[in-house]
This record gives sequence, C-alpha cells and structure tokens, in this order.
Amino acid sequence: LCVLRHTVLRTELDRIPTGLLFDGKGCLMLKEDAKSRFLGTGNEEDLKRWHSLAADFCLGKEGLVAERLHHLRMAGRRREASRLALGNVRSLEEDPDAMEDLIDLCRGTEDSDLLPIVATLALRTGDLKKAREALGPHGTERHGAIMSEILLAEGDTEKALDLALKSYTGDSMSALALGKAMNAAGRYEEALTYLTASRRRMVASGNLFRMDEVMEAEAEANRALGRDERADALKKAAEASKRPPLDSKKTIRGRCSL
Repeated sequence: LCVLRHTVLRTELDRIPTGLLFDGKGCLMLKEDAKSRFLGTGNEEDLKRWHSLAADFCLGKEGLVAERLHHLRMAGRRREASRLALGNVRSLEEDPDAMEDLIDLCRGTEDSDLLPIVATLALRTGDLKKAREALGPHGTERHGAIMSEILLAEGDTEKALDLALKSYTGDSMSALALGKAMNAAGRYEEALTYLTASRRRMVASGNLFRMDEVMEAEAEANRALGRDERADALKKAAEASKRPPLDSKKTIRGRCSL
C-alpha cells in the first residue's frame, strides 16, 4: 500500500491491516511520513519486490497505465515498462504523472521507437527541455524529424526546415514535421502536400496519434491561403479528434492484497 500513489478504497482491500484509517468516503488515509518510515525499513530488493507487486496489481485496470508504468520502472522491469509505454501513448499523454518515468526509461536505451515517442509527448505538453532530454545527445543524427519540431518550437525556423528536409523519409511523422516547418516558412502550398500525405498515411496505418496536429497545421495553411471555410472545418475536426482529459482524481479499482 505504501508504494501505491493513487487513492485506495476500503472496499477494495481483501483484508484491513490493523491501524489503517479511512475517511468518510472510505478512502485510505495514509500520511506521507508514515509511508516514508515504512519504506525506510526495506532494502533495495524489498523496494523492487513491493513495486513489482504494485505493478502486477495495476495490470489491466482502467486508468492505471501511468501507475503501472511507474512501478514497472521502479521494480527494474524496464523492458515491460517500455512495451507498456509504446502500447499506450494516448493514455500516457493525458497523464502528467507519466513523464518523469518516461524520461528515465529513455536514459541508457537505444530504443528507436521509444525515444521519439517520449520526445513527442514532451513536445506536445510544451516541455522543450524534456523533449531534448528524451532524445539524448545524438537526437539530431538519429531522430531528425522530431528534432526539427523541437527547433521549430524554439523559434529556429531556418534550421528546423533544413533538418526536416534532410530527415524526410515519406512516413507520417517526417511528413508532419516537414509540413509544419513549411508552414512556418510561409510555403503553404508545399506544406499542404506533406500534411495531406501525413494524414493519409495515418489513416492507412490506423495509428491516429497526432492526427489533431496534422489537421491544425492544415487549417493554418488553408487559412493563410484564404480558404477560410476549409480551415474552419479542419480546425473543428482537429478539436473533435482530441480526447477529453482523464479525471485527475484517480481511484484504484480492483482488489488489493498488498
């Protein structure tokens, strides 16, 4: 119980250890200093075991992807954590608790899939420092498309466009990066060519992550070209594609015997 970060209800415990207190809503009341004292009694292996149990408890439970990710990482189960992250990008994007765990997973790994995904999530939240940190010291050479977007967000349009052109491979992400850079450079017709290609590739693959960004960039280009009706439709579609934020008051669901 001491390693879990989310609210636990009395009804979700298989047994009630002596001394535990609950509020009027049945939520466990466990003070931070009490948690710290208990966790201080364990050695490194104990902590890993407790986090591993917590990770297994969270398996398959709605709303606990970020919680499970944290415990997998703390338990040293980094490969499982990476797989979980790659399979739940949209869920983790909505959860501010996940970013520190994701950044830590990027350290010491050469996972060509994980690094740009984490950098993208950081970029979408406006954290350019963490976006660069996720890619590491060789981000420009290995992940040029997302690095060009970081440069663009930092206001360096010329370098961003140059890198986006060099990094274009025809996939949806490099097409999006190039389209956004073209927009920033005022080359709107060219931008639409790449943005349309990005959107079509996303639809064809079934992976719609960042579809909202594609349509927002298309709306920007169309607006600049005087196509206001088309721009309005794209803007509305972009807003509709965004998922509503998760409830910030998360409650653990399921039975707990930790």
